[in-house]
Amino acid sequence: MALAHLDTTVVIFGFANPFMKTNLNVHLQLLLLDFISLAFVYMVTGIVLTTRRVIRRTRWYGERVAPWKRVDGLQPRVG
Repeated sequence: MALAHLDTTVVIFGFANPFMKTNLNVHLQLLLLDFISLAFVYMVTGIVLTTRRVIRRTRWYGERVAPWKRVDGLQPRVG
């Protein structure tokens, strides 16, 4: 993956490519693969962070009901 990333950066900046003698189509495919993997990493990170935030918020308010199903507003329990 690092080699592919280096390969596509070479294509972006237009330098000579010392690693592989390939045509532009393969370079564009590697670039697309890079962007797809980055998007996948961002998506998984977002899902994990959102889930942790929802879990922490429901624990903080001391109820086992999801935050979007609550009717009484977001007041934490006193005492």
